[in-house]
Amino acid sequence: MTTTTCLDVFARCVEAVNGGELIESASARDKEFHFQDWFQKRLESLNLFFDLRSNRLTADKVPNPNAGASHRFAAYRLKTQANKQVSMADVAKGTNGVEV
Repeated sequence: MTTTTCLDVFARCVEAVNGGELIESASARDKEFHFQDWFQKRLESLNLFFDLRSNRLTADKVPNPNAGASHRFAAYRLKTQANKQVSMADVAKGTNGVEV
């Protein structure tokens, strides 16, 4: 499961500005919502949706296009470690042994 952080949202905002998507009013009557609309597009690009009525941010579940497909994983061992037992890493720990 991928976790989206505030830094991911900030990065999308920076990418948009650098790409020329500036915050502009849609019309002369639009004096309040142009920033909210611009920011909502950044959230949607990360599959996050903000409901103004409930003031809640929710993640949209996107189907995995590779679900059920078999994958090939290559494993390499040192010649000096050939006699040691191979085991899977603990999912609750990262690659460096730190709790996730």
